[in-house]
This record gives sequence, C-alpha cells and structure tokens, in this order.
Amino acid sequence: MPPHSVQPGSPPDPTIDTPLFRSPWYSPYAAGRITCGTDIYAKITPGQPPQFYLLHWSEQKPDAYAPVSEECTLQLLRGLVLMPYTARGIHSVNIRNCLPEFFLGNWHSCDAGYALNNGPYRK
Repeated sequence: MPPHSVQPGSPPDPTIDTPLFRSPWYSPYAAGRITCGTDIYAKITPGQPPQFYLLHWSEQKPDAYAPVSEECTLQLLRGLVLMPYTARGIHSVNIRNCLPEFFLGNWHSCDAGYALNNGPYRK
C-alpha cells in the first residue's frame, strides 16, 4: 500500500480499518475475476467521529484513497444496497456500528440515483 494519507492523522489502512462496502472480486457478468473496484472504509479512532474513505484498487495501478464525508458515505451505501449485484458487498454490522442512521427510515429510493449521478462525492 502507498504510504500517503488523505486524512489527518494516521494514513488509511484497509488491513485494520473497518470495511463498510467491499467490491466483489468475482462476477459471473464479467466472465470471472474483476480486476478493479472501489471499497468504502471507516477509520475508527477512539474519542473521535469515524473518518470515511474510498479505496480504489486495481491490478494495473497502485491503490488510491479519497476521503468522503459522512453524508456522502450514507448516500453511496444507500445506492449500493439497492442494486442486487453490489448489495452483497455491504457489511451491515459494521455500518450499524459506524453509521446507525443508515437504518433509519428517513431516506428515499431516489437517494440511489442521487448518489450515483450527482452526489457530493463527484465534486
């Protein structure tokens, strides 16, 4: 993993940070193994709110990290859980511990379109 950090404090480390979503590594639609994807992680530091980041991984390029806000993380996860192919990558127990508001009934199906098409993470 590259040693660079996109968050204040210690650098992102997917080996110890909490996964909220992990992209599949195999797909029957892609004729087998997938060679790139994006995962969502939370860095948990006692006494501080979680810091969220995306990990873009690929066999051809070094891993890249991008910080995301809590609001963006919620919208991304809500979009991913609605799609059958990506829903299996959701880590519900970790989401419950890091983002309990994910399970509140105050979100709409349009969140998926918002997160995918024009959410704040695109800025």
